[in-house]
Amino acid sequence: MVLLRKNNCSRNMLYIAKETIEDERNNIKSSDISNSYTREDRIEDFTVKTLVKPTDKYKCFNLNVKVSNINKEIELNTYVTKKK
Repeated sequence: MVLLRKNNCSRNMLYIAKETIEDERNNIKSSDISNSYTREDRIEDFTVKTLVKPTDKYKCFNLNVKVSNINKEIELNTYVTKKK
């Protein structure tokens, strides 16, 4: 029973991280963002930290999302290329 709860928590954290990445990716592609920014949100019992930093090349941004609760943390990273 405990293992099922841990797996469910991990799936929820991964789902939140993936949805946050998709939202931020769309935001970056369609806006005039050129500077880095950080945002922290609460979703259910999780803390979601989003960090966006521009890279030096090709209008590319590094997108880092961390989802954590008291016991666990999941981090996803990706790069987003801005539309011209």
